[in-house]
Amino acid sequence: LIRFCYISPKEIFYDSFARRGLVGAFRQYASLDLNGLRQNYMVSTRTQVWYWPHIFPKIRNEFKKQRLLVSYIKRDIPPETWMGRVLTSKLFNWNFVSYRFEMNTEGIASLFHLPTSLVLTAPHIKRSDSRKGGPPAGMPKGGGGTMGIDSFSSWNWRGILSFVRWVFIVLDIILVINFIITLKQAWKHHPKFRYPKRKIRKQKSAGVNVSAEWVKIVEKSGDGSRDALSTAIIEADKLLDDTLIKVGAVGETTAERIRWFEKKFSPATTDSLWQAHNIRNNIVHISGFEISPRQTESVLRMYEEFFKEIKAL
Repeated sequence: LIRFCYISPKEIFYDSFARRGLVGAFRQYASLDLNGLRQNYMVSTRTQVWYWPHIFPKIRNEFKKQRLLVSYIKRDIPPETWMGRVLTSKLFNWNFVSYRFEMNTEGIASLFHLPTSLVLTAPHIKRSDSRKGGPPAGMPKGGGGTMGIDSFSSWNWRGILSFVRWVFIVLDIILVINFIITLKQAWKHHPKFRYPKRKIRKQKSAGVNVSAEWVKIVEKSGDGSRDALSTAIIEADKLLDDTLIKVGAVGETTAERIRWFEKKFSPATTDSLWQAHNIRNNIVHISGFEISPRQTESVLRMYEEFFKEIKAL
């Protein structure tokens, strides 16, 4: 993994220096018939609207800068497993584009090597000879019933790590299946909360038919005179009071009977019924109170709706 950061003040910042200069420096190690180094553009801090996922480019750029700087300081190595990539991901910066590669000694020597007379990049460095000496006393040797360094390093560590990884993957799958089965079995015993249903009071029928009386009241209102309109509303209120008495409403006045009926049955036409009864009181108690034919028709309609609701009409 080769990671580099280019940090500069905004006044002299030039992104092509890192994008072309440093990348071009590593291209000298590439060969046409062999491997070469390639830049991972997905982890670079170049986020535009036309780059996937095409949303919040500035926010994604800040997250990429922070991840690159932290990884550079801590020398983090990108995880290989899918779960490791998920755990190291952020909301606007998923860690699924970081990769690492392995090189043998020959490949590493082509990138980094000590200066010698065979290296063209350091032809003027003078070599310093050193004295050769034997191995230190008491150094363990291979064989003889003891495990030496060569036998220890000959273990197939890659295969062991791969085996351990697959063991944990299988254990994770078993745990997930066990969790699903346990949740399914536990769901059968979860408490069922049942809320009591609210009892809706059924509207009580008046048990009488006021159709004949109501027809007479409507015909009287059709006269259009002031006395006829007032009389029609008064008779309609009187018919209401008689109907409430037959239903069993308790009270000394019509208002008390309406209040009792409202408390016990909660009819939907209560508001309009109170409005009609108040107009009747204005006609009776206020001298000179006048009402138009249109208002009379509206008040009679309020009484009619109540009679229809209690199935008396």
